[in-house]
Amino acid sequence: MTSEELIRLSGLAGIIGGILHILATILDLLSHNTGGLTSDFAIPGMTLALISYILTALVLIGLYLFQSRTVGTFGFIGFVTAFVGQMLFLGNLFTSAFYQPVIARIVPEVVGVNLPILVIVFAISVCLMIIGYVLFGFASFKARILPRWGSLLLIVGAIFFMVPVVFGVALIWLGKALWSVQDEVKKPSVLA
Repeated sequence: MTSEELIRLSGLAGIIGGILHILATILDLLSHNTGGLTSDFAIPGMTLALISYILTALVLIGLYLFQSRTVGTFGFIGFVTAFVGQMLFLGNLFTSAFYQPVIARIVPEVVGVNLPILVIVFAISVCLMIIGYVLFGFASFKARILPRWGSLLLIVGAIFFMVPVVFGVALIWLGKALWSVQDEVKKPSVLA
C-alpha cells in the first residue's frame, strides 16, 4: 500500500470514526438517563466509542502524513502526544466497554470503586490527548493544508473533551478532506 492510499483510507477512517463518535455520544447520554452501566445502551455505546477511537488513531496518522512537511516539529510533538494519549485511552475504553457493564450487572457494589492507578492512567491519557490534539490542531491550522475550520474544530473539540460531538464533526470534516484529495495526492509536490 502506498502512502497516498494510506492517507486516503485514513480519511475514510476519519469520516466513519467521526460518525461513530457522535453516535457513541448519543448512546452514552441515553445510558446515563436509563440506568448507567446496566442500561441496554451502555455496551453498544462504549463499543462504538472504542471503535471510534481506533479509527481516530488511524486518521491521526493520515493527517500527520499528509501535512508532515508543513506542520514541523510542533506538529510532530502534537501528533505523538495525541497518539500516545489515545493509545492509553483505548485501554480505558476497552475496560469500560467489556468489563465494567458486566461487573455492574453481577456485582453492582464494586462499580463505584476506582483503583487509584486506573484513575491516574485515565487522567494522564485525557491530558495527553487534549494537549496533543490542541498542538496538532494548531499546527494544522497554521499550515493551511487542510480545511482551517476542521483544524479549529479539532482544537475546540479537544479542549472541551466533555462535548465530544464537536470532536466528531472535526473528524468527519478532516477525514472528508483527506478522502477527497486523491487528485492532489498524486502530485509529487504534496508528499515529496
